[in-house]
Amino acid sequence: MNFNLSKSVAKVGQNKGKVVYFAKPEKVRTISFDEVVTDISDAGSLTVGDVRSAIERLSYILRRELLRGNSVCLNDLGTYRFSFGSKQHTDPEKVDSSSVKKPRLVVAKSKAMRQALTGISINVMDTDKLKPSSKGNKPDNNTPVNPNPGVTPGTGL
Repeated sequence: MNFNLSKSVAKVGQNKGKVVYFAKPEKVRTISFDEVVTDISDAGSLTVGDVRSAIERLSYILRRELLRGNSVCLNDLGTYRFSFGSKQHTDPEKVDSSSVKKPRLVVAKSKAMRQALTGISINVMDTDKLKPSSKGNKPDNNTPVNPNPGVTPGTGL
């Protein structure tokens, strides 16, 4: 992953009102749904239509079960659940639906995703974004990274 140097004026804390600098991840691109479907189809015996249908059904089931209040485990993709915060009251009579804060989606990372996070290499980009430099023995910006160690890129094997 690459990051760029960003700056902002701090709004709170000990640096309030001062210019502060921070690392901001550089977004490379978003892989489209069609690309994912094609990649899955190419790696096995399912047609593009089969894969598309399976993912659409998975999405439906995930929404349905989350709305029922259930958690849904998707193996290496993690476990999904809805949650929310709540205002606290000293009187239990005051706790009602207006006490509930905005619901959010919580994804508990699987062991595989936690391990993937530990394998991320960080590349520091120059502020002018023209000349990448690496820290330590991490790959530079031109080194392709295999997201699936032990799997030959492009083969699924």
